[in-house]
Amino acid sequence: MAMAYKQKLRRSKQRKAPPPKEIPPLCPPTPQRASFVEQKKSVDLVDRTDRPAIRFVRVEDRLIKVPEGLFAQMSGRIRDSLGFTSATGGGSTPERPIFLRGHTSDQFEQLLRAYNSYPSLDMRTMTLDNILTIGELAVGYEMRILVEWLRPCLHILVLDHNTPLRTAGSRVYQRMLWLAMCLRSWKIYTSIVDKWISRLYWGQLPPIPALLFADAHGIAHLLSHACYVYLVDVQKLLTTGKNINENGALSPRQEMYIKSGYLSLKTTWSKLQRNALEFRSSGCVLHAQCVSVWRQRWKAFANAPCSTSDVDVLKRLSFMEDSLREDVVLDRCMAPSCKALALGAIKRRRNEMALELHHHFDL
Repeated sequence: MAMAYKQKLRRSKQRKAPPPKEIPPLCPPTPQRASFVEQKKSVDLVDRTDRPAIRFVRVEDRLIKVPEGLFAQMSGRIRDSLGFTSATGGGSTPERPIFLRGHTSDQFEQLLRAYNSYPSLDMRTMTLDNILTIGELAVGYEMRILVEWLRPCLHILVLDHNTPLRTAGSRVYQRMLWLAMCLRSWKIYTSIVDKWISRLYWGQLPPIPALLFADAHGIAHLLSHACYVYLVDVQKLLTTGKNINENGALSPRQEMYIKSGYLSLKTTWSKLQRNALEFRSSGCVLHAQCVSVWRQRWKAFANAPCSTSDVDVLKRLSFMEDSLREDVVLDRCMAPSCKALALGAIKRRRNEMALELHHHFDL
């Protein structure tokens, strides 16, 4: 009996323990103890992914950390030219920065702050110079989001009733017009050109900066009016054969523009002095008499002493229109309908000439 119990007990000890129950799929695995090296490696990986990647750039003598996202906004062509996508990894270390040129470090900091602030940028809190600087660098680096932000800003700056262009200097006009050309905004472009020309004729801005900028960028309409205003300023020097380019601001080719305009405009006014502008018949029964009186009074005013230079044909035509409108002889001897048509011919000729000034300067 005792022997049988011992054999049964020995057999139960030799049986294998049942396998543990399988862990449910949604149950987290039992944590395992990792070595110090493994734990340190894991922490480094987490830190590297949480922290945004940066590149180092050098602007002038300053080394600046820049998020890689800023370069992602640039076109591929610009990134390649900067060496951002090169095999060597430009800007990946402070010792091998990406070199940026063509602007100051302060200007680049403005661009960087704008990028970091987007889309919360508010032009109302920014100076005009700040907006233009950000726009110029955004266009130069072909940064999509900031270029699109610039469009409505430039629209407001140029077309608003209280536009800064009413009092701005030539440099602001140059910067805004360059941005308008880059954005290919015809409405903004023409508005800036028209405002610039108006302020040239009002004597509020000097013609040389407009002349140089327009010639460099092929803006014939602005160039012709800048040449005209400059010619009126220096016509006395040309008449006496003196130097019209004492400061050397103009190139020989640009000097030739002025001299060509001088000869052409003097010839134009000489012809106008001799020949009154024609006007169509209004159905007046005394039209021949109206034409005869008009020609007589035209020659009288065209050849009268005038303080306006012969080359300033636009101003001369304005003088003729104002004088003939107030002329009592025309009121008495010319039908009102014919007189209105004759005065309209002067205005029309002046407008046509303002649009065709480039022909006089051989542009």
